[in-house]
Amino acid sequence: MTGPEAAERLGEVLTASDAERLIAALRRRKPLSYAVQEVDPTRRVAAERLCRAIIDDGPDRVSGTRQLVLVLHSLVAALGREKTVTPVWTVPNGIGITGSATSQLADHVRGARASIVCSTFNLQRSSALVAALKAVDPDSGVKINLFVDTEAAEGKPWVGKEGQWVASYTPEELATELPGANVWRTRRFGDRVIRNHAKFVAIDHQKLVVTSANMSRSAERHNVELGIVAVDRLLTQQVERTLFEFCLLYTSPSPPRPY
Repeated sequence: MTGPEAAERLGEVLTASDAERLIAALRRRKPLSYAVQEVDPTRRVAAERLCRAIIDDGPDRVSGTRQLVLVLHSLVAALGREKTVTPVWTVPNGIGITGSATSQLADHVRGARASIVCSTFNLQRSSALVAALKAVDPDSGVKINLFVDTEAAEGKPWVGKEGQWVASYTPEELATELPGANVWRTRRFGDRVIRNHAKFVAIDHQKLVVTSANMSRSAERHNVELGIVAVDRLLTQQVERTLFEFCLLYTSPSPPRPY
């Protein structure tokens, strides 16, 4: 594989954060075999192979390493500064507006390489998002943090639009169904239980999908819902940090496990 070919493919393996950590390690004159320890194990072998191809493409190892650092800087700029904001609608068939914000959440989840942060008021068993989260291999290196509302998750079943009994997943059930995931739920704060009504999915600390919809078949297929897909690294990480700050104040893992 040539250096230019490896440089093109490296962007498919690394996140912007990976590239930044590699740059820092290489600047400390760490060997590549040490530097790539900063990359998730599931992508580490591919990352090292591509980085080594870029280094070997140079006239000598020092020049090749400098060339790799330049490529990594370009990746940080490309991945970290890419910003797009797209409004998308979820609508029943025949209304005449195109879009599928809610149902596409599952597609975004399936495309995750490093991280999924999901916050929802109501995660029903009928949601396509549940199937997508279950399909994430616990050994893939993709870290899942799922935030749910306690009262919605532990409430009584109700009769849905199609006449069947509907029940949300409890936090304990989600922790069982999603091995390796951190499942968080709201707890009592003062004289009431905090309600979590924030509905979004953040992918790889880079892409943020915010939607008016609850995570259910009804919302995904029958309701009119509005969503925003934002590819903005700084915005996505700011939202994630804020949610985890709330977590320290208002939520606890269920069952207890390290954050």
